[in-house]
Amino acid sequence: MGLNFCMTCPECRRNITGADVRAERCDYCNTEICVPNSYHRWTDIPAYLVLALVAIKTFSPQFLEHTWLGTLWFWMLAVVVALVKLLISMFIPPKIQPKYVNEDITRLHLE
Repeated sequence: MGLNFCMTCPECRRNITGADVRAERCDYCNTEICVPNSYHRWTDIPAYLVLALVAIKTFSPQFLEHTWLGTLWFWMLAVVVALVKLLISMFIPPKIQPKYVNEDITRLHLE
């Protein structure tokens, strides 16, 4: 089922695999690579829009009365979000970038 994405190394321009992206290193030229944080916006925004639509269409007051039914509904929504994000990432592969020193920084340390 594997789709053939065109993810290329920013240095050597060779095709790289998902395993190379997970390892954060190009197998050919040994360059450190990463998926930019801005890529996840393109998978998150449509996924949460679909989540809102599915939640509005499928909500029932019975979910509030029966805890197990509400829990099942919640997990169904979580699966919908995961599937939408997976489908989007399958058809819109990320643009791989070289990893910079500040890519690891997730918050500011103002001390």
